[in-house]
Amino acid sequence: MSDNLSPYADAGPSASYAFARNGAIRDGATEEAAHEAGMRAHEASVFGADAKRDRNGKFIQQGIGSPGHKTTNHFAGIRKYEGEAKYQAAIRKMWRDNPERAKLLGLEQPERLGA
Repeated sequence: MSDNLSPYADAGPSASYAFARNGAIRDGATEEAAHEAGMRAHEASVFGADAKRDRNGKFIQQGIGSPGHKTTNHFAGIRKYEGEAKYQAAIRKMWRDNPERAKLLGLEQPERLGA
């Protein structure tokens, strides 16, 4: 948390932050406690109420499109907007990291490099 305890110092003007912060102040909380309540509300609205954190306190991506949960649309978007070379690199990485998921998505096996 920054030394600046203005309402949007760290979270930005999120409605959930403002609502929770203002409610806490109305209920008699200190500015710092109100800021913490606002941050918890902001994080819940951005990352989800059931968001998980890693051991360093950073949020872990989860759900559709997150690492380990990529869809065929993810790969189609790479091919369309980033080109064939990036697409081949992405499916090569998927086959290397999670071959079961690559099979499930029906991704073609990439050409072998140097073969």
